[in-house]
Amino acid sequence: MQKEKWVKLSNRQFLRYYRGNIVYQASYRGKVFRYNLYRIDKEHFNEKTYALLRDEALYDVEVIVHAIDAYANDVNRAFNHIVMTLTKGKAITKEDIDNYLALGVNSQYISAQDGLIANFEQWIDKYNEEKRQSIKNKGQDVSETGTLPGTKDFKSCLNLLKDFEYDNFLSSPIQLKDIDDRFISDLIEYCYEERVSDEEHKYKTQGNLVNKTIQKRIDCLFQYLRIITDNHLPNGIKKPHLDVIDREIIRLDKEEIQQLKDLSLTNPQEQKVRDYFLFLCFTGLRFSDFYKLDRTYYNEAGNYIKLKSNKTFSDCQIPLHPIALEIAQRYNWNFHDYTNQALNRALRVLFEKYNLYTEDVTMEYMQKGRKTYTKKRETSSLVTQEEELLFRV
Repeated sequence: MQKEKWVKLSNRQFLRYYRGNIVYQASYRGKVFRYNLYRIDKEHFNEKTYALLRDEALYDVEVIVHAIDAYANDVNRAFNHIVMTLTKGKAITKEDIDNYLALGVNSQYISAQDGLIANFEQWIDKYNEEKRQSIKNKGQDVSETGTLPGTKDFKSCLNLLKDFEYDNFLSSPIQLKDIDDRFISDLIEYCYEERVSDEEHKYKTQGNLVNKTIQKRIDCLFQYLRIITDNHLPNGIKKPHLDVIDREIIRLDKEEIQQLKDLSLTNPQEQKVRDYFLFLCFTGLRFSDFYKLDRTYYNEAGNYIKLKSNKTFSDCQIPLHPIALEIAQRYNWNFHDYTNQALNRALRVLFEKYNLYTEDVTMEYMQKGRKTYTKKRETSSLVTQEEELLFRV
């Protein structure tokens, strides 16, 4: 039995032949939207029956017809969703459809006019607010403004992307479809470059980053992409892993901690900075865990704090030295006056003002290769030896 000469498409209601293409066509708000589905010469397409000619020019025409039908259904689904969420006065673009198809029907739609960065910023604000509400729900005090610990790395990643977009995407904002392996490698190289702000543009991030910092930015970007795409990363990208060196810890010994504790301070803010740091020394807590503390974490009978680490999700039970307990009671178990960065800056100012820990130290880092640099000890990350977290006095 001889096969039919023509093979019909199924979606005639929203298909047209336009400028040499089979296109998806739909109307909205007085506008017409077209999206090219398949390039085909007119002699191989029947506009009356919406069928493709079976001949040598169209190899395996049944497969082509099936692919066009499936593509048209996907575009129609994307179009209908975008129309429902489209801001008044904006037009639907091909990039809108591409972004939606790349994300998938169950994922978050990103407007092509706004681009990936605007969506990322909204996502961070929502994530930050959810963390703030979670703290409130536990009955804890929390600032109504500002970036909470746990969100700052996403903010740093966002700022890097803003600078990268400014220097590399002049005509349109970064789209999800732009994120491929080349994009990731270019972004990493961009982190190594020096940048100088001028009157026209003030950069939000510094260049000359070390590998460990770059890895944090890349990790945050991939975490965001996985969430908004339901774990279907665009263009099959794979997260790179840079060579890093564990940060060298500059430690205080027992006598140096005692010197800081006995330091005569009259300024209440300086006292608070010193006390916060001493509490961190005596407990060994990460700042994100320190920040969330309140009285509910303290077991008075056993004189210890018990919590689940934000970073490792492990259960921690930490006995309290009398000095740490005194500090906690002094501030009513509320340590929300400083972010991690602000506390570090205040500590450096305090150490410099009172001429503490000023000797030079040499450290190593990775930035394409192993390098060394020298800095003042007061500007380094100061912690105590684990075995000296509790005084034996």
